[in-house]
Amino acid sequence: MMLRRLSSVFVALLLSVFLLAFGTGGYGTLPDVKRWLFLLICGGYVAAVILIRAGLAISGAQPIKNIWEQIRGIPLAAKLLFGFLFFTILSALFSNYPGTFVGPFRQEGVLSIAIYVLSCFFVSKYLRPEKWMLYLLGAGTALVSLLSFVQLTGANPFTLYPPGYNYYGAGIYYSGEYLGTIGNAGLHAAFISLAAGIFAMSLIKFECKGKWLLALPFFLAVLLIFAMGINAAVFALVVGFVVMLPVAVRNRKTLVNTLTVAAIVTAAFLLSRMLVFYDGGIMLGWDFGGTEASMIYEAAEVLRGNWDDTFGTRRIYIWRSVLEGLSRETLLLGTGPDTLGFWPIEPFSRYLEHLGLTIVSGIDAAHNEYLQILATNGLLAFLSYLGALLVAAVNWFKAPDNALAAVAGAGVLFYAIQAFFGISMFLVAPFFWACLGMLLYAQTRGESAKKKDRTATQ
Repeated sequence: MMLRRLSSVFVALLLSVFLLAFGTGGYGTLPDVKRWLFLLICGGYVAAVILIRAGLAISGAQPIKNIWEQIRGIPLAAKLLFGFLFFTILSALFSNYPGTFVGPFRQEGVLSIAIYVLSCFFVSKYLRPEKWMLYLLGAGTALVSLLSFVQLTGANPFTLYPPGYNYYGAGIYYSGEYLGTIGNAGLHAAFISLAAGIFAMSLIKFECKGKWLLALPFFLAVLLIFAMGINAAVFALVVGFVVMLPVAVRNRKTLVNTLTVAAIVTAAFLLSRMLVFYDGGIMLGWDFGGTEASMIYEAAEVLRGNWDDTFGTRRIYIWRSVLEGLSRETLLLGTGPDTLGFWPIEPFSRYLEHLGLTIVSGIDAAHNEYLQILATNGLLAFLSYLGALLVAAVNWFKAPDNALAAVAGAGVLFYAIQAFFGISMFLVAPFFWACLGMLLYAQTRGESAKKKDRTATQ
């Protein structure tokens, strides 16, 4: 009971304090604020569970069973995640680069990955998901979406941008593109994608009273995805919705709910094309093209075999450079977690006419979470991580009537799709790992129920 309450507090803090906090120094200091909160909330949760379990074992209140029995009882996906952590630790130990414990560039070293994996496992073991968690996610998503819309009009609430500047100064008067309370617009889009997946499947699968209240944060999340113009989020929304259909549509009622969700997505898309955000306000118009046209054009060119380094905001160049940098010597264990910034990859350079300056941007991330793991953590860690996701995905498709698993799995799915173009960072990764933990809990509970049913019928 104590660990269950602790896990509920952890989720509550994650969906409120961690999501909404931004400090007083604007986007310049937001990563530092979130880092301390990450260590306090996520790291504190992991440490507290370990200490409580150790205390209960020492006191004899909950003695530790045979270690091999405990290992056998861990779900395969969780075992693979521990393999991912183990091989990441080996990668750090054998790395020729410094700082692999914390992470020299994006603080995605052994410490962060250990917190991710252990928090995911503890959530899957001790958390009992409740309806209020879903509504808390809805409230948080609605608030950060509304803040983002205000910022898209050119306003600067809470002085998150440098004084005198706003969202539209990104890449011109200051480096980076920032939005909401997570900071980096791409990472913000990753969170919104995960939340959109959860809301979509909740509206389809859950039967709880008042669930359609979630239609509001879902609509705002989808509207923001189209308004931001982040290709990864748009891709995750469209592809994720199609992929989840076999799990979502099981009978006439879920079909009707699915069509309703599709109507909400369509309405959000049309409204996003009619509302033109610009530096100084918002007006009615018709702005079809932009992100969608660019994404369709680039996809068509790639299918024709025309790979251009500028596609995907130069992601093609980054991916090609990372793949070319792989070697036999470092393939199995990589070069160490979060060490891509040490690789000799030619940085970007662009001239800013407004300032008369040339900005050089180094590359410290693969902009593809899977490729990042392969290159830095190594092939063994990559196969373990990918194996865990595949096992969870197979179980997700095999048990479409498990409503809780369906909802958590949709969140994992949407995040995993955008991760092909994204970066893992402590600013948003904790939401993904907590969602994955809930998915593993739901699947484990489903398997336990099946075993009980089989035993009762024998």
